[in-house]
Amino acid sequence: MVRPDNYNHLFSFEPIFNNKITIASVLAACARLGAFDHGIWVHGYLWRSGLESDLVIVRMCGQSFENLQWLSGLSSLQNLDMSRVDLSKASDWFQVTNTFPSSMLVELHMSGCELNQIPVGVANMTRLEVLNLRWNIIWGTIPQWLYTCSNLESLSLYLNLLRGEISSSTGNLTAIVNLDLSANQLEGKIPSSLGNLCKLTVLDLSRNYFNGSVSEILASL
Repeated sequence: MVRPDNYNHLFSFEPIFNNKITIASVLAACARLGAFDHGIWVHGYLWRSGLESDLVIVRMCGQSFENLQWLSGLSSLQNLDMSRVDLSKASDWFQVTNTFPSSMLVELHMSGCELNQIPVGVANMTRLEVLNLRWNIIWGTIPQWLYTCSNLESLSLYLNLLRGEISSSTGNLTAIVNLDLSANQLEGKIPSSLGNLCKLTVLDLSRNYFNGSVSEILASL
């Protein structure tokens, strides 16, 4: 593990960057400290060494960042975990999440980031299977475009401020296995189209304001 406060000496010894774990840790340290010139240097090293295309997993849990632009250059990124990342100083977070390498990303975890909306760029992530946006302050209705993410297997919007009804378009998420919309302010009837989700094994709609019976819908799953 590379400590952010001890990264300076690494730039005097280029051979130390010989594995993806070290590089991911140094990139995160650069972003956290606002050391953008160093971050650009590391990205250039990735390109020169041919390692850029190999970096597929980045975990930045519980850190604070002022700039996230470096993420946009990770063209093979498949798994990004930003859970509990403090985005209050990262003014570019929304723009960056809309320019992620959408053709490759399979998992996106942004729980506890105090997001107030679902990043629109998710709509372009055609391979996305896991979307975790728990413990945020996302408000308004669930955007219609979210139901077009046909490869989603796990969707968690637990503990947000979502309101309105669940769209019948939920039935389009035919690959979904785990669906958690609990602890929001959703209301109205639960759509019968949930019965189309034949792969669904975990469904949590608790702590909302739904009315009507769901027994017939659940019986068809």
